[in-house]
Order: sequence, then structure tokens, then C-alpha cells
Amino acid sequence: MWSSDDVYRFKNDKKAKWTDFPRIYEAHIGIAQPYIGRTDKSVGTFEMFSKLLPRIKESGYTAVQLMGVLEHLLYKSFGYQVSSYFATSSRFGSPDDFKRLVDEAHRLGLSVILDIPHSHSVPNTEQGIARYDTTSFLFADKANQWGTISFDFCKEMTRRFLLSNCRYWMEEYHIDGFRFDAVGNMIYLDNGINDSFSDVNSCFYSSNGSSRIDEAGVLYLELANELIHSMGGVSIAEEFSGMPGMTSRACEGGLAFDYRLAMGIPDFWGKFIKKGRTSSDIWYEMTNRRGYERTISYVACHDQSINGHDAMIWRLIGDDMYEYMSHLQTSWKASRGIALYKMMRLVTLGTADAGYLSFMGDEFGHPEWIDADGYGHRQWHLTARNDIKYGNLWAFDKASLVDLLAKHADSFREKPYMRYVHDEYRILAFERGRLLFVFNFNETEAVENLSLWVTPGKYVEMLSSDSKLFAGNGNLEISNPQMEHFSQTDDSNSDKSVERISLYLPPLVVLVMLRS
Repeated sequence: MWSSDDVYRFKNDKKAKWTDFPRIYEAHIGIAQPYIGRTDKSVGTFEMFSKLLPRIKESGYTAVQLMGVLEHLLYKSFGYQVSSYFATSSRFGSPDDFKRLVDEAHRLGLSVILDIPHSHSVPNTEQGIARYDTTSFLFADKANQWGTISFDFCKEMTRRFLLSNCRYWMEEYHIDGFRFDAVGNMIYLDNGINDSFSDVNSCFYSSNGSSRIDEAGVLYLELANELIHSMGGVSIAEEFSGMPGMTSRACEGGLAFDYRLAMGIPDFWGKFIKKGRTSSDIWYEMTNRRGYERTISYVACHDQSINGHDAMIWRLIGDDMYEYMSHLQTSWKASRGIALYKMMRLVTLGTADAGYLSFMGDEFGHPEWIDADGYGHRQWHLTARNDIKYGNLWAFDKASLVDLLAKHADSFREKPYMRYVHDEYRILAFERGRLLFVFNFNETEAVENLSLWVTPGKYVEMLSSDSKLFAGNGNLEISNPQMEHFSQTDDSNSDKSVERISLYLPPLVVLVMLRS
């Protein structure tokens, strides 16, 4: 039984320093505990997760985004059917345990973001706040796709209840910000369900010409973001329709979020794995965003990794993961899947606008799914084994985030600039600041002399997915790991702002080079 007699006192700064280009590690406390057995139905705790924070920091991430912290009855809802908005989930430990977790994250320089469902609540009348006073109370007669009840933002007491909830978590637990779940359910009168939002007008008007905007929901989000920002926090929108102005200031007619999730990118990768896509398609999807918006890119989040869904690497490799992740034997399916997985993650990171997100375990290609009851574990020990390739995938992820992004943050402040795309050869090359990214998505054919127009200079090889250190084939392994390439003038070109560079690229490989 938790007692409030001995209240935990924070030891570190109230807020961690928010980085310009956040690398967000999305996690669920309950399934973060080490693997015990597939039939084990225990859940992780705040204390257990605190021990993983140094690993997350080492991996190059700057923030943790936590699911399911607010108290919820149905465990397999992963925290999206909240029953008590002002309580930490008792199944994970005490409130003080959570404070220790936040304090430790801040000590390490990690920000802490809560996944907060302010769109809807659990319908239970016995345990939740539904019909608290026998009336609709805080809620509206508005159906949604989850079987829950939606908040009525027209009511002043609803707005005050939810605003005080934001303030509570920031004041009491020193939370650095929030990821708002199901924003579409808050800003659309019809929730936007089963709508492709193929044009921008459909964000504002239904097929009969009537407005579909829930103005009260928009007002609440503007107020919430104003409050969060006044307290030094950040906010992220999970919003699928592409509503304009999501990250614009309220005084400009926007909803005032700091970031929106690029939800189309994981959907694209799912289609890429299933049916294939061209290099032009990849470039378009990775860079398809409004210039004034700040988006966070990701290959997969919890939506693609839990509750019966297959993680991206499982979609690529499938059952071959059980037998062919070894360094001693492999299969074409496993080798191809590992190579493509690294390329998918690096092209998503390399083109990301304002931030990057990864779901826990995806950084090393976690092999297990989460069952329909929501129980599961993370097999952290796999990365420590030298006979299998999970540690190599983890090393690639760390090199991408630490050696590439963190050390060259100035380049990531600039926009990616496409230099070459060829759909038949399946080649994609782009510059970002002083970095040159070159991808060969062809599964069988190497490129002997790939000639590219680039910014003049000396190019030094920095990162190759083909390295054996990253479970590659080693076709680009050289005695000098800092191999230099010098751009050359071309008399046929009058544009002196570019010169040619020639590269060799094996199949299913990405090469990153630094210009000096």
C-alpha cells in the first residue's frame, strides 16, 4: 500500500533541455521488462524501466515518450481507455516510483513525454468518471471507433478538468510535455472516420458542404497548448488527416502544437514491404510536408508493433527470424530483410523534418509481437549475443543517431536536397547540409560507377550499412575506413556550383559521406 507520508523529493532540474531535433524513444512500461517466457503475464514496473534509461541515452535518444502511465482498467488498451486522469497506473508501482523515473531521466538529460488521451475516456460507470453525477457530466453524445465516450469540449467544466490535468502532470511529476492521442476525434464533429482526406477542403467541409470542424475541440487544444508552453513544455499531435495549421500559432489560426507525427510514413513502409515502391515514391513520401509545419518522422510506432500487429522487421523476415539471424547461417529472406530494414530507418531519419521517433525494441529488430491481451516482454539480452545479428542492428541505429545525427546536427538543420533518383535502377541520392546520402534499393544489382552531381568538395565515407559491424556483407570494407572521394569538374557543365563524383554501391546498401 502506497503512503503519502514520505513524499519523494526531486533531486534534478525540473526540466530536461529539449533538443532542436528530438530523437524520441516511445515505450510502454508494462512490456519493457526483460523477457521471461511467452506464457508469462507479469507486467513491468516504473523501477524496472528506470534501469533501462541509461541504455536509451546510450542509443542516442533524447526523450522518452511513455504510454499507459495514466490509470486504466483494461490493460490491453495500452492506456488509451483512462479511468483516472490524476493517478499513475497502480500496476506499474507507486506515484513516487514514477517520480524517481522522471528524476533519473532528467539526470541523464532525457526529456519525458506522456501519451495523454484527452479525446475520450473509459465508459465504465463503476470505476471511471462516466456519468459521475448520473448525467453526461463531462461527455458528449458522440460515437467513436473505440467504444469509449468522447469529451464534450463545449462544456466549461470539461475544458477546466482537462487543462488542470495537463498542469497537474507538469507540476507534480515534472513532465516535459505531451503527445495528444486521437486529435482527429477532437477536431472533427464526425471524428474523420473512414475518410481518406484526399484534398484539403475535406478537412473543413463534409460532402454536403456543411462544416465538419468541432470548434470547441479546436479551442480546447489551443488553450491546452498555450498552457503547456507557458510552463515550458512541448506538445505533439497524433493527427491523421493533414489538417493545415496544426503546428501554427493560435494567433495565426493554428492549433499551436510544436510537432505533428508524420503518420503517412509508416503506412507507406507497410505498402512498400507488401507491394514495393519506386525511389521517386520513397523521396516523395519522406519529404511530403508543408514548409511551415514541424513533423516527426518514424518507420513504426506502437501502432505497427503491438496488439496483434506485425513489426516492420517481422513483415520483412517473418519466421526466418527464428533460424536465420545467426552469423553462421542465413537465408535470402533474412539477409534481404535486414538490409532493407536498415535502409528504411536511415532514409526516414535522413529526410526527417524536425524530429525522429522509434518504438522500443525496433532499434534492434525485436523479434516478438505483443499478444491480444497486451502481455509481452522485450528481449534486451539479444543485443549482447555475438552469434546473432540483433546487436549489429542496434549498433547501426546508434551509429545513425550518435555518430551521424548528434555529431552533425548543423547539417540536419538544413533541408534535404535531392541529387539523383532513378526508378529503374532503384537509386536515390540526396544532400543534407554537408552530408551526402546514397541508397541502392536494387536487390540484386550493384552500381559500378554511379555518377552524381554534388556540391564540390572532398567526400569522406562515414557510414555504410554494408559494414560487417552492422550485419552487412562487407563488400565495401576497405583498409582505410575514412576513404576519400574528390568531386571533379565536368567541361560539359556550365554550372560551377556542382561537380561530379563517382561511387560504387552494392545492392541493398546505403552509404553516407561527409563533405569538407
